[in-house]
Amino acid sequence: MNRIIILGGLGGFGQETLKALSEEGIQALTASRSAQSDLQVDVEDANSLDSTLRQDDILIDTVGPFQNRSTTLLNWVIEHRASLIDINDSLTYAQQVYNYRSSIDASGALVLNSFSTVSAISSLIIQLSGIERPHSFASFLAPASKHTARTGTARSLIRSLGHEVWCRQKGQLRKKRGWADSKRFRMPPPLNLLHAYRFESADAFLLPLSWPELQDIDMFIDSNTLGLNSILCLGKQFPPLRFLLYKFAGLGTKLARLVGSQASGIGYRIESHSGEIQEWASVSTQGGQRIAVAPVVVALKKILTQDNLHRGYRCPQEFLDPSELQAYLTKKEIPLAPIEA
Repeated sequence: MNRIIILGGLGGFGQETLKALSEEGIQALTASRSAQSDLQVDVEDANSLDSTLRQDDILIDTVGPFQNRSTTLLNWVIEHRASLIDINDSLTYAQQVYNYRSSIDASGALVLNSFSTVSAISSLIIQLSGIERPHSFASFLAPASKHTARTGTARSLIRSLGHEVWCRQKGQLRKKRGWADSKRFRMPPPLNLLHAYRFESADAFLLPLSWPELQDIDMFIDSNTLGLNSILCLGKQFPPLRFLLYKFAGLGTKLARLVGSQASGIGYRIESHSGEIQEWASVSTQGGQRIAVAPVVVALKKILTQDNLHRGYRCPQEFLDPSELQAYLTKKEIPLAPIEA
């Protein structure tokens, strides 16, 4: 019988995945470097992987930030023809996995890359919009910082301040300065108006695989924490402050959990080549991480129930049935709807 193993299972997304699977009657094991996990394993240590994992395991990778990850786990999966679902949001890591696709396909492994808000929900939004030839796509994230602030995530954001990040402009991947420009986006209550700043997203690389006519793909983040946007803007301009923010990120996340917002949301703006614009949003006052792990649950259920599954490298838009993902979100009362003008 296949073991289902959540790598990074004690972290925020790992625990949310464990809970979501349990609600579906699916038992999973947690795995991390901690002795408190069901299994102890280091995803960056090939010997650790060899001694702990088995070929028939189904692995769910929630070990972030993915910007810092090597391909050690991916190489193990290819070598052992195993099954892997990850919740990656990093453009660089998405490119690394994609560059292995020939080896993945030839080995008989199954690798499902970026099955989370990025890029599975983004793909779903385009499919639900009915826009067949999207010209531009932008996402706007406001995390529930009171619940989701983590040191690794904070440092990933701080590293982007004033540094080059990738986006898609005029049909090409281009570099812009992180946090250097911003956009406003009207979300449903209680978030209302976001003032969100430029960040990097794997969408800029993955979405054009299915919608090659996409010219512009951007992501913007509002810290959703009182005063933090202004502090991060200063950090972008003054390297010494950026260094201090990075060094004391652990303390900062503790403060964010004290004064941060309980509400979270993600919004989308899609524009077609003919000028049609649609805006969509998902807002939650509790359990905002549920939408991030929903694609993992739907993908895993497909792996467990479908015979003669086509293996290899699969991106969300070609593996997930949008009606099944939408049905799961509806069943779990996870809101995702157009924003009325």
